[in-house]
Amino acid sequence: MSRCSEEQASNFHLVNDGIYKNLSGVSEPYATRASVCYRITTNNVRFIELQFQKRKNILKFFLRTKTGDLSAPKGIELETVPLSHGWGAGVNFRLNPEDIENKKYTIDDVLVLIERSFNACM
Repeated sequence: MSRCSEEQASNFHLVNDGIYKNLSGVSEPYATRASVCYRITTNNVRFIELQFQKRKNILKFFLRTKTGDLSAPKGIELETVPLSHGWGAGVNFRLNPEDIENKKYTIDDVLVLIERSFNACM
């Protein structure tokens, strides 16, 4: 994670720990230089791709769903991912450290959204 800021690394570790604490059946993440992917163990479906965007100091999440729709907790703005992106039906959002500092949403809200994606892909 040499390509990310301290804030990104801290938020990533909070999210990563929350995924393994709250969801059973998630395989070890697959990491590249700029992203981390999580799969469901039972059906091998990739339900999260997380990208580190250093220039903007954010973490960008792609969350897969079966319908392309996911209800978001307060404060999290979702964008529908076009099917032409090759990701399948899903949404994305950006985790901005400033939004967490300003209490627009919390890491727990992010984890709720991740759990909804996980359940939608089961």
